[in-house]
Amino acid sequence: MTGIAFGCGGKSSSNGPSGTEPSVATVRCAAPSTPTVLHQGYVTGVAALGDQAYFVDGSLSRVPLGGGEAVAIVAGNAMSGLVTTADSAFFSGTHPVGDVTPEGKQSSETALYSVPLLGGTSTFIRDRFSFGHGAADATSVYVDDVLGKILEFTPPNATPIESPIGTGRSVRDLAVNSTDVFVAFDDLSNATVRGGILKIPKGGGAALVIVATAGLPDAVAADDSAVFWFEQPPVGMFGQGHIARADLDGSKVTSLGALLATALAVGANYLYVLSDTMSRIPRVGGDPEVLASGFSGAGLLRVAGADAVWIDRYTKALSDSTPSSLMSLCLQRGALQP
Repeated sequence: MTGIAFGCGGKSSSNGPSGTEPSVATVRCAAPSTPTVLHQGYVTGVAALGDQAYFVDGSLSRVPLGGGEAVAIVAGNAMSGLVTTADSAFFSGTHPVGDVTPEGKQSSETALYSVPLLGGTSTFIRDRFSFGHGAADATSVYVDDVLGKILEFTPPNATPIESPIGTGRSVRDLAVNSTDVFVAFDDLSNATVRGGILKIPKGGGAALVIVATAGLPDAVAADDSAVFWFEQPPVGMFGQGHIARADLDGSKVTSLGALLATALAVGANYLYVLSDTMSRIPRVGGDPEVLASGFSGAGLLRVAGADAVWIDRYTKALSDSTPSSLMSLCLQRGALQP
């Protein structure tokens, strides 16, 4: 998250700077200490705030992190993706355009919408928008568009601050801390350096590449002391890839271990790594500790307080009719917080 990242590949964060979780033992979990299925269906976006998980599955709904009945917030057409501020949710949906044909058909366009988390009427934000990747803090959301820009929306202002990321670059993931937006990108115009991490000041500014990566980067997460990402093997080579971290200026790049990750969340003491298992490793590196396993195509890890929420079977074959599962887990282990 952290911003809360969303569907269609957005893998990064949760509320508070990039998946931050507590380090004091006074915080208690809302979720059980074993993985709990909160909802099954076709989940395309998830967020976590307080003791609630918010998700998109045809409509925007919420469900307690500890389990219980889901409550619908708003319905929409072809809804997808999700990022939330402290009081609003942002998602994409379709609306009709043009006239109805004699055959009774009508074209549609995808747009960005918002709605209060307590419910209400959806507000049209931006036309011709499809979710790709995104993050959020308490007041603003940060999303990418197809023209190679990061868009910063701060309600109620529906006009975004636009920050280009550079010609030939495409976004692979987003994360935020208190001051900057971090972008994992690939660079199709560069045959030597195919990817990297760049940062953009909140409020707009020039995109600065802080790390050039040998392999394509994914699953970026950040807080106010470091940025973390999963890095694939160098182009043309095979292997598992590894988790890396750097200071916020791109210095002191360090590998934290050979692990596969589809999503990351960073905490005070640990980095949380989601793939077909949920693991954590010390922020400074060390042996991974498996917290849960047995997933398939898991993604969109979010952390709120001492709880984690994610989607199992977020990615799967088109021929696979198995529903995706919204899952939660208490991250507390022993006397220390995560």
